[in-house]
Amino acid sequence: MRRSTRHLSLTELGESYLPRRREIVETTEALKRNAASQSKRPSGRLRVSAAGLHARRICDFRTVLVASPAFLHAHGRPEILDDLLNLPCLIDTVPRHGGRWPFLGGKTVKGPVMINDGEIIRDLTIAGLGIAYLPGILVKDEIERGVLCELLTEVASETHGVYAIFPPRDYINPAARTFAQAIAEAFA
Repeated sequence: MRRSTRHLSLTELGESYLPRRREIVETTEALKRNAASQSKRPSGRLRVSAAGLHARRICDFRTVLVASPAFLHAHGRPEILDDLLNLPCLIDTVPRHGGRWPFLGGKTVKGPVMINDGEIIRDLTIAGLGIAYLPGILVKDEIERGVLCELLTEVASETHGVYAIFPPRDYINPAARTFAQAIAEAFA
């Protein structure tokens, strides 16, 4: 390049390099576009290592199907799973299944409410607005007091484990160990 205080121009050598430089830039841009399209598809070597984590079962909890006595009086008690498809159901959208309750074999329940709060679903169920599928711990007291009735217990409940996950024993924080122990005792 030739430079002066007011002007910048290519030398003869620069003029001869210019077409080749444009070709290189275009090739580089094409390579970048190709690399970007290739990165959308997984390829190449992947190394996976698993930390030898330890799981400790803290407790079990059940999910149960419940309705209020008033609801059952007004709509009747479901006798078989397919009866749920014709009754108003209150759907908690937090669990991954939403309105496709696991015991229904892919069929979907419908109803007046879809909300992501189990406590509100419980309260609406107590008010007699529909049938709900909720964690047993959330409705245990209401079932014991007769405010809610458990339905189809043989086919419409699941048991889930609750676990505490720890690093290898040498690295467990004493506070984490104490917390897990306290939770296990509280839910025993």
